[in-house]
Amino acid sequence: MRPTQSKNIYFDITDIVNFAAAHSTVTGIQRVQLNLISNISRQNHNQSIYCTFFHPHSQTFVSFKPLDIIPDDEFDAVSMLYKLGLYKIGKRIPPKQDIKKYLNKFSKNKIYRAIKKAEVYFIALFNKGQLESLGFKNIAESNRLRDLPQTTPNKTTLKREDIYVILGANWGFRDVINMCKNHATRGGSVIQMVYDLIPYSNPDLCTTDLCTAFENWLNDVSDYVDKFVCISQYTVHELQKFLGEKASTKIIEAVPLAHEFSGHKRNATAIKPRPEISHILEKKFILCVGTIEIRKNGVTLLRAWSRLIQKLGPDTPTLVFAGRKGWLIDEFENALHVSSKLRKFVKIIESPSDGDLVSLYQNCMFTVYPSFSEGWGLPVGESAWFGKFCLGSSATSVPEVCGDLIDYVDPYNISEITEKLLELIAHPEYVKAKEVGIRSAELRTWADVAHDLFKFIERNSAEKF
Repeated sequence: MRPTQSKNIYFDITDIVNFAAAHSTVTGIQRVQLNLISNISRQNHNQSIYCTFFHPHSQTFVSFKPLDIIPDDEFDAVSMLYKLGLYKIGKRIPPKQDIKKYLNKFSKNKIYRAIKKAEVYFIALFNKGQLESLGFKNIAESNRLRDLPQTTPNKTTLKREDIYVILGANWGFRDVINMCKNHATRGGSVIQMVYDLIPYSNPDLCTTDLCTAFENWLNDVSDYVDKFVCISQYTVHELQKFLGEKASTKIIEAVPLAHEFSGHKRNATAIKPRPEISHILEKKFILCVGTIEIRKNGVTLLRAWSRLIQKLGPDTPTLVFAGRKGWLIDEFENALHVSSKLRKFVKIIESPSDGDLVSLYQNCMFTVYPSFSEGWGLPVGESAWFGKFCLGSSATSVPEVCGDLIDYVDPYNISEITEKLLELIAHPEYVKAKEVGIRSAELRTWADVAHDLFKFIERNSAEKF
């Protein structure tokens, strides 16, 4: 009888590292990965579990223990990059994600935006102390960063018995794809998480480049991966449909995501908002959380709000969008630009922090999520985590998140959305009654998801050597 060989589990986070270099906060897929990897590491601390990524400087894969890098509290891109040695203290120019965030407020005037960008670089080079007055804090964080433990990642050398797990969006990273292919060719186990097939099934909701890259990746990955974990039953069906006859040769299972908003107790009600958003909380508002992009259907919400304003006048609640700006939103921005009435009743909080989101969830009348297509629908579950009712989309995976705890509308039907909003606004007692059920319902935590995912990995990566 051959002795059992020890095996390592590697979670690839190349996309998180690259995302951190461009954005100060995480969203969607990145948030899921961080929650799952940290929970799996804590639940299985005796296991050999590592994170790995393609290092942009050494041009090789390097690995480290997850809990050395992944924070217990809110994600901080600069801290993570510093711990990995990818961010140097003392550089005079602020991180590019902070510059981009600062310049977003001037996006309507390209010439003025260019002037403000030049101003940032001038101040950084010749009057560094003035940066704080513009809101740049990371450049003055040398002392805080020096207190953080730095790690020296080890070169990733995969053994045949090791398990390579991709929880992120790796279709844009050829080095990651090649790593997976090579490991699979040697007989190693590669597990791929699939969130959705939207760039393939709904190309009108994505950019052309993304659709092309995604479909190429999907065809590629179906050749070297035989174990897929999906985040909803809807995604399982979509993947099986894409694979066709190949599906019968693959292991494809769903591990539903969580409702939990990591770091905050269920039904929590006490968090002090930042002064920058406190004025929004003083009025009645309805909340829409998520990246502002065509797929999330913000344009339809704006049209519905125009109708609400006609019917309710000054009693119309404020509509608050909380999320990073994404692609294909010209129609959304034009709708706001041409309507002074809409601008009066619509507020946008770009790239909100976790604290911002918690304050917004806690203080809203209810949330609304009319997305055209999803693989899951994190904001629907997060809303429930804080005991809040959501008016959700009836499309794709969204009904899987909360079932009959909430109500649904056809995302393509503006009249239906408007009428349902009017009904909910006019009958707050109905919303409160639904929230009683939400607050007592059984909801999934990230620990639950991590447990189920790890069982999937163990069950479908049995020793075969």
